[in-house]
Amino acid sequence: MISPIGSSAQFCSTKFGFTLPDIHIVSSQICSQNFYRILDPGVAAISGALLELIFIRNSTMSLSLGSDSDDVCSFIQFLCTSCTIS
Repeated sequence: MISPIGSSAQFCSTKFGFTLPDIHIVSSQICSQNFYRILDPGVAAISGALLELIFIRNSTMSLSLGSDSDDVCSFIQFLCTSCTIS
C-alpha cells in the first residue's frame, strides 16, 4: 500500500491476526497485551530497567539516591553490552 495509514493498518492486521474490516478494534492495550504475552520475562525486565535509566539520564525522572550522570550512563552501557538472554 502507498498510504502510510494503509500500510500501518495492513501491518497491524498481519501482525496481530485481524482482518482489515476489524482493524477499528485494535487498541494500544491489545497490542501491548499481545506483545508482552510472547516477550521473554528477562528481556522485559532488562528493557524496563533500561527505559527507567534512560529517563533518569535525560532528567525526565530522578533517583532519590543521588547518583550522578556518569554512574547512570555506565549502568546503561553495562546492561546493553553484558546482559545476554537465551
